[in-house]
Amino acid sequence: MITPSFKAGRRLLTLAVAAVSLGVLPTIAQAQFALYDDFNGSHLSVNKWPGGWMSDQALRVKRKIENGSLVLHMYGRNDTTTADGQVRARQDVKFPRSIASTLSGIEYRGVVTRANVRGCDSNPDGRYRARLTNFVNWGNDGSSTGPDDQTGDFKTLLGLRRFPGDPLLHVSVYVYRCADADCATEEDPRIDGGGDMGTVNVGEPFELRTVINRQTNEVKFRARTAGQTRTVTYQVTEGVMPITAPVNEFTVIAMRSELDNCVLTSGKKPFGLIEAEIDSVYTKALFSN
Repeated sequence: MITPSFKAGRRLLTLAVAAVSLGVLPTIAQAQFALYDDFNGSHLSVNKWPGGWMSDQALRVKRKIENGSLVLHMYGRNDTTTADGQVRARQDVKFPRSIASTLSGIEYRGVVTRANVRGCDSNPDGRYRARLTNFVNWGNDGSSTGPDDQTGDFKTLLGLRRFPGDPLLHVSVYVYRCADADCATEEDPRIDGGGDMGTVNVGEPFELRTVINRQTNEVKFRARTAGQTRTVTYQVTEGVMPITAPVNEFTVIAMRSELDNCVLTSGKKPFGLIEAEIDSVYTKALFSN
């Protein structure tokens, strides 16, 4: 049994962990992660989180420290009625520049407190979702020709997604390599959606971890949610792991709502809403095995 160390003022939930795939990481591996931020101050630290961004499409945004947690909220809606296109609302809380190239792991723990998505009856195959995720640009594999060329930037995403009509949050994982200077083309994607990494209910704690081993060219993702621990391992076979800092120095905890256009003859417009409390963030030093 595992009891997450959620802070006072929040309902404690004991997790019964079932080992799946590689199973639970040993205690010694847990100890290698050091606390980066537990959000116990009165304000978000500008040294640990020096940047952030929100798009014009994010109609309602919240970002604050409350009861020892980082509270994030975002709501986006697509008012466009033309057939093609998409509205992407977003807000980011950004790590310092180049932090990912000095690390071999990032873990964040928290709970999604609200999530809802409305799709479009006239576009049932469209993309409608809200998500909370950790984007990490780990570095460049040496393919870049200079500061304006993102070719070879290597990035991962690990987070939770909510879809219309589904009350569960789905764990999703992605691995990409930028194939051109603007990263307009992302190779493969090597992992898209991550298979079955489990689900979690709104209001239940989660722990999401990404570990990169630059010596063995391996990336491991772990999702610890209510009743299960699941892992996905990706072995990089195309070239070598990132060996320099990424050209696009982008490492964030982010919220997104992705809403395809909807030609409305009746009914309500598509929207995506997600709110979360991030309890703590841990990091692992480079080449710590």
